[in-house]
Amino acid sequence: MLDPRNAKEFWDTIRPFLSDSHKAHTKITLLEENKIVHNAQDLCNIFNDYFVNIANDLCEPECIKEMSLGELENHYSTHPSIMMINEQVSDMSMFTFSHITAEIVLKKINMLKSNKSCGYDKISARFLKAGKEILCHNLASMLNLSFDQSTFPAIFKHAEVSSIYKKNEALQKQNYRPISVLTAFSKVQEGIMCDQMMSYFDNILSR
Repeated sequence: MLDPRNAKEFWDTIRPFLSDSHKAHTKITLLEENKIVHNAQDLCNIFNDYFVNIANDLCEPECIKEMSLGELENHYSTHPSIMMINEQVSDMSMFTFSHITAEIVLKKINMLKSNKSCGYDKISARFLKAGKEILCHNLASMLNLSFDQSTFPAIFKHAEVSSIYKKNEALQKQNYRPISVLTAFSKVQEGIMCDQMMSYFDNILSR
């Protein structure tokens, strides 16, 4: 039992379960539109706009992006890879996520790396593991509901994004890459979904 009067003992015990995101990070300065920018909010807006829109340059031509799902299916129907899959797999069944048990959630929680950074909720993998025996049942119910409704929880999509310097001129936003840190809960659900999808496609693509 912790002595509430002993502050050092308290923080030595609780600190491993807390996020280390409070630690100082290297300050970033950018040159944007011939102006030096070092205000944190302005930097966040610049990087957010850049990272969100950079993928547009890597996309298919505009005519492809405007196609519906059915039109895309017809467009790529004669692609060699698609034709080969259709030839080899004539009895391909529709994929659906299957219900999971608390044991599956518990296994996935145990696979989390305890030394990884926390997400925006500040709940570490170590903390999640500490309560796994209780949490796994509620998480299993929540994930099964998510599968039934074909929705991914909005709060699991939130991520803390850091701008990491790569190389060359540090004043240019193009020389940074985004690193997204998701919550431990999100990693559990994504891992379970990945396992089911991999099992489905392995049976198809390995034929």
